[in-house]
Amino acid sequence: MRLTRVLEYARLWRRETFVRYAIVTVFVKLLPEFSAAPVVAHAYRLIGCRLGPFTCVSGPMRLIPGGGTFTNLRTGERVIVSTDVTINLDDVVHLHDNVAIGPRVAIYTSGHALGPGSRRMMPGVVSAPVEIGRGSWIGLGAVILPGVTVGPGSVVAAGSVVASDIPPNSYAIGNPAEVTRTLPWGDR
Repeated sequence: MRLTRVLEYARLWRRETFVRYAIVTVFVKLLPEFSAAPVVAHAYRLIGCRLGPFTCVSGPMRLIPGGGTFTNLRTGERVIVSTDVTINLDDVVHLHDNVAIGPRVAIYTSGHALGPGSRRMMPGVVSAPVEIGRGSWIGLGAVILPGVTVGPGSVVAAGSVVASDIPPNSYAIGNPAEVTRTLPWGDR
């Protein structure tokens, strides 16, 4: 009987969280893009996103919790998230200090296991965390796949698909993204 109450409470809590997410999404869509970024960030904090100080969210995000929760989105300080960004939260997504996420970027933390020839997409989800290192910039329309770490100070060019780790201070471009050069480190 006690387990039944716990499960019922968990189900109600999850439903309430999704209702809050729906309300936040409607509220954020009413705000002008870019001009209310701190207010938008605070609205996402209300549903459990762990956004650091001075984080700015320029417009509505598509957050897909899947089997995870909104607390799986974690940012450091002074992170900028542009408009129309999609983030899957089956596992943790950590955006470190001073990260910039461009418009229409998609970050995924899960996929399906590869099955036999009779059915390639297996049921169930396989997830892995995504980490974007300090000072990195993810360009317009880039796609970050599960389990990827983008090293500190790196740039992922517009439209790139990142399927493997990017070393620190690198410029990566293409589908799949490949490192084409090393960037200088340091503040000028």
